[in-house]
Amino acid sequence: MKRYLLLLAIIVSSCSPSEAVLQTAIAETLTSAPTLTLPPTETPIPMPTITTTSTKRPTLFPTKTPVILGQFNTPFNFDSPVPLVLTVSGDKVEFIIRIKKMIRGQEAWSAIYQANMFNDAPPNGMEAIMVQIYVKNISNSGFLSLDEYDFSIVSKGQVIDHLSYSPCCLNSAGYIEFEAKLNPGGEFTGWIASMVNEDENNPLIVLGADRNGRGGMYFSLTRQ
Repeated sequence: MKRYLLLLAIIVSSCSPSEAVLQTAIAETLTSAPTLTLPPTETPIPMPTITTTSTKRPTLFPTKTPVILGQFNTPFNFDSPVPLVLTVSGDKVEFIIRIKKMIRGQEAWSAIYQANMFNDAPPNGMEAIMVQIYVKNISNSGFLSLDEYDFSIVSKGQVIDHLSYSPCCLNSAGYIEFEAKLNPGGEFTGWIASMVNEDENNPLIVLGADRNGRGGMYFSLTRQ
């Protein structure tokens, strides 16, 4: 399975760049790591400043901070389709991702053990978790390639990547392992297995965090 880094960025464009900037951007893109982006967000409109008619100092009402979904504190909702753009060597691939199901505890461990009796059980204080993920390549051109190594479980703030706990052979238990290789129009649904703290009530999953756990797009694994 191929593993690469997905670096994520929110792209907001307000004006047309010059030719020199375009050439520089193209050169940088060709040498950069894969980048995942959200569609442009609208610029928030600040609330007006209100002043009193007395001699007192003006009363200022704070402006609202725009909510950027996909962050650690504001993850995308469970079971909601999310459009993203993956950029690899200058080629942009638009796709939809959706976290469809989550099982954990004894049910997840039974499936992992059934898949391969030599799979290790999670360490003390942790329990098994399995997540079903759907993706569809909705671009006109460009090839989409994602696998379990692109995802990490987040529990108690800790990023648990696939190398930390990687049960194998889920196909043997009837759970198709997540390995999407899609041309335009292609779609795929598969499972990844990992672990989570036993007392974690709101686990997350992150797509595209780097090897140090930074960055990425976060998704909730519980219904709100």
